[in-house]
Amino acid sequence: MDGGNLGIITLIPMLSFFVLAFITRRCVFSILLSGILGFLFYYGADFFEPTVQALLDAACDADNNYIVIICLLFGCFVQLLRQSNGATAMANWARKYVKSERQVLFLTWLCGVIIFWLRRTLFCRSPMKRKRRVRCCATSLTPRLRLCA
Repeated sequence: MDGGNLGIITLIPMLSFFVLAFITRRCVFSILLSGILGFLFYYGADFFEPTVQALLDAACDADNNYIVIICLLFGCFVQLLRQSNGATAMANWARKYVKSERQVLFLTWLCGVIIFWLRRTLFCRSPMKRKRRVRCCATSLTPRLRLCA
């Protein structure tokens, strides 16, 4: 098969991803295997070199590395909270002062405002382009505006 006209066969890697993900419950393994299957269909027997080149291109991309680092740091923070029982301690602290449903809603709203304010101040000082900063701030503000409407 040539890579130009595969037709309905292009659905096989996607379907294999879903089947493997449900059977093995290992998402990364399923994505990797389905991607290799897609390269196999597209390039035929010479799929190895383009697959390795695509993996290297993805690994060397600065945006991908940034996302991976952020995810790793977020995972470390979550594990730190889990090991130190930080979420349990925060919930126990909140139970002392928050007694009604109205107070819970207010505390949730207050945390959202604080997070938005911190995010806005961090983005305004970053060297990120203005358009991207506006989009990030708008996406974090939109759910809060819908609650007020």
